[in-house]
Amino acid sequence: MKVYISGRVTGLPYEEAWMNFQMVEDLLIEDGYDVVNPLRNGLDPDDPWEAHMKEDIRLLIGCDAIYMMDNWRSSAGANIEIGMAIMFGIRIMNESGKRIKITISDE
Repeated sequence: MKVYISGRVTGLPYEEAWMNFQMVEDLLIEDGYDVVNPLRNGLDPDDPWEAHMKEDIRLLIGCDAIYMMDNWRSSAGANIEIGMAIMFGIRIMNESGKRIKITISDE
């Protein structure tokens, strides 16, 4: 199963974000998954956010599942990615293995 990692990058020191994604990548590989780490999307970290999102969504659409890191709710990009996953019927995973509850508010 091919799994895309989603979580917060913007607003964190790049080294911290890299370490967070690398740790999840290592755990998923250890569990036997084929992992897509968006921090390895081929773009320079300083490229515009929009360029990263376009490439990341392209990568996500080719996956069977998306793994939501604990900090995903504070990330605009991760919120877009989970929305895309829902739209395309991509399985949503997290560390606990529990289904992530998604609520839509009228506010």
